[in-house]
Amino acid sequence: MATPRWKEPTLGLERAWGFDGTAVPAWFMVPHTPGIATKTLRLDFASGKLVRSINPRVASLVEEAPDPVSRFFGFRGRTPGRARIEVRDPKTNALESVLEVSVKGRLNLRISFHFVEDKAGDRTIRQPDIVEGLIDELNSIYEDQTNIRFSEGSGGDVKLDLHLNDVVTEEMVAKTKRLTGEALLLGKSAWNQIFAKKRDRLADFNIFFVPTDEPVNTNRNALPYTDSDGNCVIEDGREGLDMILPHAVGRMLGCPFTTDPNHIQQLMFWDDTIRRTGNFIPKACANIMNPSGR
Repeated sequence: MATPRWKEPTLGLERAWGFDGTAVPAWFMVPHTPGIATKTLRLDFASGKLVRSINPRVASLVEEAPDPVSRFFGFRGRTPGRARIEVRDPKTNALESVLEVSVKGRLNLRISFHFVEDKAGDRTIRQPDIVEGLIDELNSIYEDQTNIRFSEGSGGDVKLDLHLNDVVTEEMVAKTKRLTGEALLLGKSAWNQIFAKKRDRLADFNIFFVPTDEPVNTNRNALPYTDSDGNCVIEDGREGLDMILPHAVGRMLGCPFTTDPNHIQQLMFWDDTIRRTGNFIPKACANIMNPSGR
């Protein structure tokens, strides 16, 4: 007989709903946000089984209408913390499945975007009218998986009194010429002064879009530079910001990147030649990004 198994409630939410079926036990992020409705998971192979929260003061659940195959449960985050959901056989009381729930408080972060022009008049091709879409994209990835929500800070056009050539390059191992996945900021001392003078001090993260010294459509250097102070520099290039920016924010939130091709669906996957195929944030990264309830 099949073991009871939790999964996302519907197609289209796979690896985007705050559920990590690769964790042991399986793990689910539930927000602690006043007034929010319950967040649903599907339970397969569990007809007639007893399902209960061992920590109902942290996370309670209520069964919703089933379909012919599965049962559905709505989870409500009562207070930040961890809860254990058990599925047992009603006759023997044997434990058949465990789900770990992390109830996370809302983490609100402010992010500012700066559009750089250098002394020669070379300017990033990105325009301020993209900001609303970038914020929406970040929230579509992070809110359901980490209960982090972003809002727009005060950025805008930035004029620099210096010439920009190549700004961001990728670190390379000297002997093997292998790329490490780490970015280097050329002219770092000058950029530290730029960050100090031009950043939005009220923002958690400051993103600087900069021009490149080569044709944009041939510039493959999409790797963003990030630092521990929440500054990020992204060169113009042919890679879309839908791939670069959410990953850069993950780095600034402290989650390490991975080059393991088995993790190609994860937000923090990075490879110079292979494009990641998803924005999945596993339990380990979600707990780094938003420590509440871990």
